[in-house]
Amino acid sequence: MSNWSDASWGEFVRSKEFTLDRAVFLIAKSLQYPSLDIDEQLRILDSMGEELKRSIGSKKPTEIIASINEYLFEKHGFRGNEQDYYDPRNSYLNDVIARRTGIPITLSVLYMELARRIGFELHGVGFPGHFLVKHLYHDFAIVIDPFNKGKILSQEDFQHLLDKLYSGQVRFEQRFLDSVTKKQILIRMLRNLKDTYMHSYDYNKALTAIDMTVSIDPNLAEEFRDRGLVLYQKKFYGDALSNLTKYLEMQPDAVDADNIYQMIMDIQSFFRHDMYG
Repeated sequence: MSNWSDASWGEFVRSKEFTLDRAVFLIAKSLQYPSLDIDEQLRILDSMGEELKRSIGSKKPTEIIASINEYLFEKHGFRGNEQDYYDPRNSYLNDVIARRTGIPITLSVLYMELARRIGFELHGVGFPGHFLVKHLYHDFAIVIDPFNKGKILSQEDFQHLLDKLYSGQVRFEQRFLDSVTKKQILIRMLRNLKDTYMHSYDYNKALTAIDMTVSIDPNLAEEFRDRGLVLYQKKFYGDALSNLTKYLEMQPDAVDADNIYQMIMDIQSFFRHDMYG
């Protein structure tokens, strides 16, 4: 990680200084943009928040949401990037601000951070396959889709979205609208980046994303598996072995346990052959 050890990143996300906006810019700095001026990026967000605040003329939640939507999607032209969804730039907030396009989670973080700057509280929603945000108004949740120009979603929309994502194989459950913590948002962003970089065979960046995720939550067994797989591809067989072994210790009944066990046996066989061959 550029300028950050795994330990110092982990200390930051557990510290009183932790904020979501600074953390997402730190992800960009660590993985892709080592010279990124985080304070300058925060000033850009602050400036956007001040500009947005001047356009707010009502305290009604739906009208505030309409003002945010007008500011982001009409005035400044932000949009969901459906043409090149898996471009890693969609996952870096500095790129999203500069290019005016992103994926659901980064557009949601931008939406949340601008709302926070005008005193309008929003929560992240870890909806399957498509991140959302919500505002709690008395006992009612107003659920918003920043990827689709801030549309307020109905119950019918939730199932329609699942059908689009999972071809009718997943039925909507109310728990899909549960709030997620800021750390869970970071983990979801880092996992998106991990998947992107693993698929493009950029194992160094994939490994950094995994290390940052484990620093937030060391109980995520799948990250040890994926770290083992990446280390195996990088031919660091000893480290791969320890991570894959830890994965099976944490998840002995995992659906891929047999495959991982076979990989462990292959590595051990390689070591024996190397030692005695």
